Amino acid sequence: AVNTAYGAELVRLSIEGTNYISPENVLGLIGFPSFHTVMAMMSVVFLGHFKWLRPLLYGVNALMVPAIIIQGGHHLSDMIAGGLVFAIAFYMSGHFMRAIAASGEPAASRVPVKA
Repeated sequence: AVNTAYGAELVRLSIEGTNYISPENVLGLIGFPSFHTVMAMMSVVFLGHFKWLRPLLYGVNALMVPAIIIQGGHHLSDMIAGGLVFAIAFYMSGHFMRAIAASGEPAASRVPVKA
């Protein structure tokens, strides 16, 4: 899927840009970090609680590693950065959720309501 024509198109886009963005021309918008890696890690962490689903998750995500590089056009550094993005987001969301829970205030009262 990723060949020299793909690379040439990315170079052209970096030089000329695009006039509009549509589902047909979203080629190469995000290379670093790999959000394919973020999504794969999310599926393993959040669906991993279902023990019967683990073998399927691990199998599919083991296949994701070469697919992200070959089909997704990412470098190994993109995948490492994607892992770091997931780890930071996971840590920060847990921190915020613990802070909210510790406040004792009901969640509904923290959401601003527009009249």
